[in-house]
This record gives sequence, C-alpha cells and structure tokens, in this order.
Amino acid sequence: MTQTQSSENQCTLGSSCDAFAEQPTLTKSSGTCAEQSTLTKTGSTCAEQPFYKDGLNFACQQCSHCCRDFPGMVLLDKTDLDRLARWAELTPGQFILAYCRWIDTDSGEKLLSLREKSNYDCIFWQNGGCTAYSARPVQCRTYPFWTHVIKDQSSWDKESKECPGINKGPLHSAEEISGQLAAYKKRVPISKTEL
Repeated sequence: MTQTQSSENQCTLGSSCDAFAEQPTLTKSSGTCAEQSTLTKTGSTCAEQPFYKDGLNFACQQCSHCCRDFPGMVLLDKTDLDRLARWAELTPGQFILAYCRWIDTDSGEKLLSLREKSNYDCIFWQNGGCTAYSARPVQCRTYPFWTHVIKDQSSWDKESKECPGINKGPLHSAEEISGQLAAYKKRVPISKTEL
C-alpha cells in the first residue's frame, strides 16, 4: 500500500500518518481495568495495551487499491533497495535510475521512492499483480499494520473503508501485529544526501 495524498486521508511526509510519527494509542478507562477497556490488571496496577490486544482480522482481497489508481509513495530503505536490485538483476544504482524517484519532504530532504506510472499505478503493477511481489518493500509487506492505521479503533475502522481486506480473513495476533509494526517503524528511507 502506498502512503497516499487523498482528499479524505491527508498523508504526506511529516504528517501524522508518517512512519516515523505516532505510536498506537493506548487508553485508560477512569483508572480502572474494566473488561472492555484496553487495560489489563497486573497486581494492583493496570498495564496499558494497544487496541489490537486481542488481534485483528486481515486478508488481502487482491483489489489492488493499495497499488494503483491514486498518487502515493513507496519509500525504500537500504534493505529494500538491495533486495529489489537483486530481484531485478541490477546494481542498486541501476535500479534507482530505472525504477525510482526522489520525493521532496517538508524539511527539504529528498527520500527515495518507487516510481509510479502516469495513471498512478506502482511501477511494478502489471496484469493484475505485483511483478516484484517476492522482493516487495517493507512498506508493502507490513500493510495494514502501519502506525497511523493501528493507532486506535477509529483509525482501523477508517482504513477499512479503503481496504476491503480489513476485518476479513484470519486473525493476526497482537504479537504478529506488533512485529509488523516494529519492522515498519524500523525502516529508514534512503535520503539523497546518503548516496
């Protein structure tokens, strides 16, 4: 899924949906550990839990909405670039020239992103699927378990209006979700000043 710039869900680098911004919201209920709360009682204190503590259902429906039809960006870190370059049988430099673009941030930094076609499809979208699926970037691998999507129940529900796979399919455990979120947050997009 690309981070997008849509009228309903503003998402630009530096905004609250950026991978480097917010943490999932943890909530309390009047200082008690109510059953419906996102808190669990541990001894005499309450330990905060993310809203997805019981897991979340997700199964890709292959609608391709996350890969095409609207402007977005797929930021690459060094591991992504190396994996994709090997897949394409190119050097990282050759891969950047053939398949990437530089995205300007609000701070003036330029970050490496996959290109889009003129119709906003991902450069690797072809014939109903991702031609680079086995080498896809962490951003794609970890969707929908992104910081701004799993921030709270409201954010998850809002994303479900864009993605028909949310709340369908197998239950992903809190541990799995936290692992995906950690991988998403760990990535550091390549800056043009690094090359």
